[in-house]
Amino acid sequence: DLVVCEGGAAVADFARGAILESWKIPDQTGLEILEALSRWEVGLMLFAGEELVINSRCEEAFRNYPSATFRSKRVVCDDLTGFLKEHGLPLNKIFLLGRPDQFPALRALLGRWEDVYITSSGPDNLEILARGVDKGTGIAALARRLGIPMEEVMGIGDSDNDRGMLAAVG
Repeated sequence: DLVVCEGGAAVADFARGAILESWKIPDQTGLEILEALSRWEVGLMLFAGEELVINSRCEEAFRNYPSATFRSKRVVCDDLTGFLKEHGLPLNKIFLLGRPDQFPALRALLGRWEDVYITSSGPDNLEILARGVDKGTGIAALARRLGIPMEEVMGIGDSDNDRGMLAAVG
């Protein structure tokens, strides 16, 4: 029932629907990044504590997403910064959905913050996590919780966001 989720920024108990362990983007950094990204025509999905908050561009892109849990749990809001502040939520991960031709400029913009890590799980997205946090962070925490030595853990991946996990398992 335990899963690594949010690109490695959290370990959750799926059966209980609870986050057991998580790593967040520093508060000020997260708010600054969201403010900067608000000027771009991109879809944004925030993994904020136990909340899933998306803007309307992301809602449009995920309209036919087949997960009933996603549809029931998401909150659609275009003032993402205001929502985080109002609810006092930590920010674990920012998922950005956009056009690949935007990404060189977006990566340059996001490179201004030294305390975040930028990766991707496909040609139309960027994932923003706290520096030092990736799927390897999550899988190491999961293995520790299960009492499994990392030498006995295997990982399989196919995207840039899997590199940390593959490095962690050797």
